[in-house]
Amino acid sequence: MPPRPISRTRRKSPSVPGRSTGAPAAGLGILLLNRGQREEAESVTRKAVNIKRRMAAFFPNVPEYRERLAGSLNNLAQLLAAQGKRKAAETAYVEAIAISNELVAASPKVPSYRNGLGMYRHNLANLLQVLGRHAEAGPAFRQAIAIFEQLVAEFATVPVYRNDLATSLMNLGTLLREQGQLKEAEAAFRRAVTEFDRLIAAFPTVVEYRQGVAMCHNNLFAVLLWRGSPRPAFARWEAPGRRQLRPRSACLAPSRDSRDW
Repeated sequence: MPPRPISRTRRKSPSVPGRSTGAPAAGLGILLLNRGQREEAESVTRKAVNIKRRMAAFFPNVPEYRERLAGSLNNLAQLLAAQGKRKAAETAYVEAIAISNELVAASPKVPSYRNGLGMYRHNLANLLQVLGRHAEAGPAFRQAIAIFEQLVAEFATVPVYRNDLATSLMNLGTLLREQGQLKEAEAAFRRAVTEFDRLIAAFPTVVEYRQGVAMCHNNLFAVLLWRGSPRPAFARWEAPGRRQLRPRSACLAPSRDSRDW
């Protein structure tokens, strides 16, 4: 079973009019979660959702409030899933996706709206995978990948979009491997390796990218082993300059990170 999604802070949006947007409550929720205080984290995150829901209602013509509401719903879903409240988590993800769909439809050129939509679709796919609903998880992963591919094509120098694409491809590969679709899983892992390699070439000191490519090599090695051809993956591990990427365990599948405001 793949690990649960984890939370991470998100970049702030531009300033918008009105009262408090609930950002302090959201930040406290992340802090409490990191301390293992999940119930308290859920409580303060729900407060952040309620504040942002009111702000979105008070200022319907300010899309940033709806974008922030979607982000908080995503974080709430993470917290609910961490506590085993998976049905409630799914509901929160679905609402975040619905809000983001509306934002993208109204302003298709705003990259943060599309990135948010891809992120929430990915996180929902992770949850569906945990629930064993693989037939639904696959399309959700592919929808997220399609969004990230377009963002990478338009903003090739923005590393977060390529990282999102690489991570989504890796997690799709894990899903396909679990379904026994080894050829398709191999293709997804190889694509993920390519994207992580590009990130490492541009940002060689970023540990996250090196960890990502190591996980990809782990998974790729396992798939090739099951298919009876481990040597190509082993050669990648032994290639010059790659010894530091040797993974510690056989098959890892990181969850797609979410971000709060």
